[in-house]
Amino acid sequence: MTFRELHLNVKIRLLQNFIGNMIGSMVFPFLAIYFAEAIGPSLTGLLIVLHIAITVSAGAYGGHFADKFGRKRVKLYAETARVLLFAVVALSNSPWYESAVVTCIGMLLIGFCDGLSGPASEAMLIDVTTSKSRTLVYSVDYWSNNFGLVIGGIAGGYLFRSFKFELFSAMTLFLALSLVVLIVWITETKPESKPLPAGEKPAGMVATYMTVFKNRIFIIFLGAALLCGSLENITNNYGRVRLFDDISTPQTIFTLGSWVFTADGLQLFAFLQAMNAMIVVLFSAVVRKWVHRFGHRRALLLGVALSTIGYAVIIVSNWPLVLGISMIIATIGEITWVPVKQTILADLAPTENRGVYMAVAGLTGVGSSMLGGLSITLGAYVSSWTMFALFLVVGMLSLFFYARTMNSLSRRTKVPAQPEVSV
Repeated sequence: MTFRELHLNVKIRLLQNFIGNMIGSMVFPFLAIYFAEAIGPSLTGLLIVLHIAITVSAGAYGGHFADKFGRKRVKLYAETARVLLFAVVALSNSPWYESAVVTCIGMLLIGFCDGLSGPASEAMLIDVTTSKSRTLVYSVDYWSNNFGLVIGGIAGGYLFRSFKFELFSAMTLFLALSLVVLIVWITETKPESKPLPAGEKPAGMVATYMTVFKNRIFIIFLGAALLCGSLENITNNYGRVRLFDDISTPQTIFTLGSWVFTADGLQLFAFLQAMNAMIVVLFSAVVRKWVHRFGHRRALLLGVALSTIGYAVIIVSNWPLVLGISMIIATIGEITWVPVKQTILADLAPTENRGVYMAVAGLTGVGSSMLGGLSITLGAYVSSWTMFALFLVVGMLSLFFYARTMNSLSRRTKVPAQPEVSV
């Protein structure tokens, strides 16, 4: 299958994700600094925790409603509310009126809308794709997300402090246009519900979620995904802090003629992150073709192993050259396993409960973020080599659970080899 043959819903989703992530990365990464200056670091930390709790709670309802009432209907309500809320946030950062409190409340409610629409969006994508096309879709989505983050992150660093009103207004306009696209061009994809036996009532929300948690293969796979996702989060949190502490004065990274490039720990980590994003943007297509030749199982396990090795070295080494090589290894692993993981996850979700399954799958992101945050606390009490050892344990556990899941799937139904896909 080629990109042109994908369902219109998928093409629109990929384009919207790219533009939305590009604009969003000009805003969201800098909100913590904005709130820390406006309401203080302590309240900002509580705000972040509350935002996560609201998003997760809304996701639970969003998944159930998407399966019960339809994907488009849930997205329509959530996206309409998001447009209105972003308009309020924009006005609260305008030349005529400024209020950090209104901005704070608005962002919490936007988190609720994000949680509500997230499972519906994921279920809609799965509804109109097949196992053969999902690797392509998730690869392109992963590539476009990173490309948008690179552009938006750089632009936001220069624009956010002085142009908050303009950036929030741009996001409001984009969401308003996306709402029009949703109404006019996006089609409902919810599969027809199976008729129930006479006298039997539809399962309630709690009962539906209980069936998900009883799906042993799915839960083990999610556990592996949570541990694997935490590798990058631990590196981004603990690794950044460790480099900042260990390399307090700038050191030479490389020389080019008479020009010498120097960086301290924080700048060096920013350089590594930029390298990560650029490798994803430039080499995703090459790695995707390699993945198709290897098949899902080998690609997934090899990708996780590479990410574990690469990120493990980053959290313990201070040598710029070693750090750069390790980031290349980790990123190649990341490009390899992320789309494959998403593809298998989609295949594991039953047709009639895709919204609920995607809502539960969304918990892995929250869990890996929490582990990343806890790594900073733990790193304050143990040595970097102890963190290195614990990091390897996390990576090996992820590999073990992934291998166990793939073995179970191969016994239940043979996982088909993926044909080469052209874009």
